[in-house]
Amino acid sequence: MQKLNLTVKLIDKHKIFTLKAKYDPSKRIAECKRGFREKNPMRFLVDPDHIYEEYKGRKRFLVCYVDNANRKSVELERVKTIVEDGVKKEAIVKENVEAEAVKIHSDDPVDTEKAIKLDMLIDIAFWKSIAEKRKIALSTVLTFLIAGIGIYTLIVTFLRACGINV
Repeated sequence: MQKLNLTVKLIDKHKIFTLKAKYDPSKRIAECKRGFREKNPMRFLVDPDHIYEEYKGRKRFLVCYVDNANRKSVELERVKTIVEDGVKKEAIVKENVEAEAVKIHSDDPVDTEKAIKLDMLIDIAFWKSIAEKRKIALSTVLTFLIAGIGIYTLIVTFLRACGINV
């Protein structure tokens, strides 16, 4: 699937930061780079139902609100279009607000384990660097084979491949 341009509004306690992101619908992950030189982008779990359309003039923008504490998208109550038996209805969801603003953020501390999983463990370059560190040179492998029973196993395997049972 094609990645979508998405505007992520990051909610951190009482502040909202606007970030531009690429949203992958197959993985449901939005990836934000804070600058063109940024090596480690921020990633967020985004529910497709939490993506809204906002209009500025004639342009349409896809917007998602994300809570920084748990790196997940937040659902906002808005006008919803309901189609029942081919008939469209618009239901306005009203919120009961009594002298306070609607709270859409959580007061939880930032979940660093989830942040690390989303930022580092999904990245392909991270796993390639781990794999390159684990590679063993051919000379090291031969040294290990000669040093122990490895050479005996190698000879027996070679002879069995030739059809000689030892």
